[in-house]
Amino acid sequence: MPVHRPMLAKVPGPFGVVRRTFVVASVAMIAAMLLHVFSHMAFAGWRIGRTDGARDGALLAWPIVDVPAWAMLLATAIGIGLLAAMMVLADERSAQMDVPVLAALGFTAFVLAPLAFATWFGDASGLPITWNDDAARAGTTIGWHAALTPVMAALVVATFVRSSRITRAARRRTAQRGPAS
Repeated sequence: MPVHRPMLAKVPGPFGVVRRTFVVASVAMIAAMLLHVFSHMAFAGWRIGRTDGARDGALLAWPIVDVPAWAMLLATAIGIGLLAAMMVLADERSAQMDVPVLAALGFTAFVLAPLAFATWFGDASGLPITWNDDAARAGTTIGWHAALTPVMAALVVATFVRSSRITRAARRRTAQRGPAS
């Protein structure tokens, strides 16, 4: 399996533009999540989510910055569009080298981050939390921030399937040609 290119390497053509845009959007989403976590740890008495209890010495009331669901849905929709465009525009080399790594980055940025924000910022009309006994007993729900994550997760799986098929086909062609003389 070829080694991937650096994330912001110059790749020519439309695939390169979409690739760089996707990397920047993914890094921005992950940075927003980390900024939320660290700012709340530092200034809100370690209270990251609404069900967390604040310790003494909180400098600011929780939430320091409220992340609306529409902003997270918009960012995830952009991530879905960019990953889909990369799947369409990728040539054989890019599909082998870049797309699997970028799909993993996209999973982290556009599936895990929205799920975290949906857990931190609940909505009365959201889905009930079932993985935390205390939250489940309290009737806590998650927000709509993660509504598009199933679409992104399915697209990431499709990306890995497409990449592995292209890689397998390339190996078959190489094997049919025989050893280079």
